[in-house]
Amino acid sequence: MLALLASYGYFLWALVGVFFNIDTFYPHKVADLLFHHRSRLGRPILTLLEVHVSIRAEMPLQLFVLKVFAIALTGVLGGFDYWLTWVTLCVLDIPNLLVCLYLFWEMVQEKQVYLDALQQLDSSMQINISSNIKWLLRILVNPLWRPPNITVFPDITYATHEELMEAIQPTDDLNEQKRLQLDVYTTNPPTAGSSHILRPVLVHIHGGGWQQGTNKICYPFEKMLLSEQNWIVVNIAYRLAPKHPYPAHLYDVKRALRWVKTSIHSYGGDPDFVVLSGDSSGGHLAAMAAVTANEPEWQPGFESIDTSVCGVISLNGSLDIQGDESKKAFFTHKVAGLDELDQAFLDRHSPLQRVEKQLAGKQLQLPPFFVLASQRDAMVNASIGVNFKAVFYEQESNPDDGCTLLVLPGAHHACYVFWSLRSFYGSQVIQAWCKRLYSNSSRYRNSA
Repeated sequence: MLALLASYGYFLWALVGVFFNIDTFYPHKVADLLFHHRSRLGRPILTLLEVHVSIRAEMPLQLFVLKVFAIALTGVLGGFDYWLTWVTLCVLDIPNLLVCLYLFWEMVQEKQVYLDALQQLDSSMQINISSNIKWLLRILVNPLWRPPNITVFPDITYATHEELMEAIQPTDDLNEQKRLQLDVYTTNPPTAGSSHILRPVLVHIHGGGWQQGTNKICYPFEKMLLSEQNWIVVNIAYRLAPKHPYPAHLYDVKRALRWVKTSIHSYGGDPDFVVLSGDSSGGHLAAMAAVTANEPEWQPGFESIDTSVCGVISLNGSLDIQGDESKKAFFTHKVAGLDELDQAFLDRHSPLQRVEKQLAGKQLQLPPFFVLASQRDAMVNASIGVNFKAVFYEQESNPDDGCTLLVLPGAHHACYVFWSLRSFYGSQVIQAWCKRLYSNSSRYRNSA
């Protein structure tokens, strides 16, 4: 009986693997087939699928080992006493194993994409695998690995007492206070009496469709900036819809920036050099915070605080919230909590439209943008990043200074979350961009 269960279990395991392999290579077609026009009902399932195939695409060697273990376990349990198991192995699972190897080969082949990006940013930089072999071995074994020299100061409240009461009031849920906290990551934190040169600061805004997510994940590019460039990293939490409709999210990002500008020096950070980053919906919020810098409407009670930033990093960011009718409806009803579609509201809160308008009207000196887009992303189409870059081409004399675009051919939506060969390469490109940005800023300050 156990052998029969093992045989059927292995068959189902392999069959599910085939489906996910198809979704890995053809995510847009699968999404269109299963969720017509990305319906609001299908969005949560689509999100789960995209996260799953992201992990498969980033960890193919780990998946290969897991599959080999499953085959061995099936054999130990006697599953190969049945012809179904042998057919499953030959017809379904050997192709599945080959797909794992192909996905890893794809990541290796993408190296040229990163080399080209590095050449544009810093011609002296190269991706040298041999000199980073220790990093590669660690991250292949442990996708969550964090360098040991990183210190974390968790759960720091950035809101005032009145703002905390405002967060609790709609639901009387005291846990909502935790949404107004941040974590500070640093290496070699300053001690009493010590004199340290203030270091550049990265403030990261997590994704999650404006409705979920956590600030407790330190991404690979953040770990590399911390460990190799000695930056300060701040991961912020913020209130979420539907309990707190947008633009509560934007208010909270501004409040977190207020805290950074007034307090980060205590942790060795430079309040005059702050870069915002965000993934998915966090990319939308990072861009919105940058293009609305110092606008009193979005920072009530602290209008005099400088909330401008020196740069923005968008990782598969939702830089256009009105690409089609389903996106408009989702943001209007589920995120902003509005009953009726308001086109003027959407135009004001879509970074693509805001940047296009501000560049055309020369209304605001925008900070430089680094935009990462994934070709196989079923949640945020890579064309959004391409269109965002195109706006700078149309409006600026030197668009590469205004917006750097990196399109990853084989990547999915969450390619940046865990260590992989792809995130390792990508982190080096982001590191080079940040290094150039800080170097240019330092030269400007020294000459001023």
